[in-house]
Amino acid sequence: MHLIFGVAPERIVYANPCKAESHLKYAASVGVNLTTFDSKEELEKIRKCHPQCALLIRVKAPDDGGARCPLGPRSGATHSRAYRGAIAAARTAFEAAARLGMPK
Repeated sequence: MHLIFGVAPERIVYANPCKAESHLKYAASVGVNLTTFDSKEELEKIRKCHPQCALLIRVKAPDDGGARCPLGPRSGATHSRAYRGAIAAARTAFEAAARLGMPK
């Protein structure tokens, strides 16, 4: 088994929001098969460079509701209301996926 910094590739999520094509190809070559995306452009790049990669969609919260920093780049909220918008946005994404017949 090939380890990357002591971690098995199947335990790694490639979560850079803007991935270089060469990095996606490297991830494919070493067995890192799970990544995030948040735009059509990123999705098309992943499909081109690492078509077998499993995907996690990044959903930007519409309202930070009192977070120490915006929930888009980091989640540092001190009040529960900061999560309401994020949870509602995630629910909308899951409902849209279900309507399109995508797996849970």
